[in-house]
Amino acid sequence: MSALLDEIKQLDIAERIQLVEDLWDSVATRSSDFPITEAQKTELDRRLAKRASAKPAGIGLDQIAQKLGVSI
Repeated sequence: MSALLDEIKQLDIAERIQLVEDLWDSVATRSSDFPITEAQKTELDRRLAKRASAKPAGIGLDQIAQKLGVSI
């Protein structure tokens, strides 16, 4: 692994960034290989429900434009 790391360090920054992106893509496409526990699923469901019922933060662009007296 050390030899591989030395090779990676020889790459320029753009090549290393591309390598990281390729590695991430390979992990993301295999996410089904990492099942979540029931406790994790429960927590995710709780967070999704909280987000769905939350009042939106801030004000809309139309309200800002109205306060400024401009039209969009």
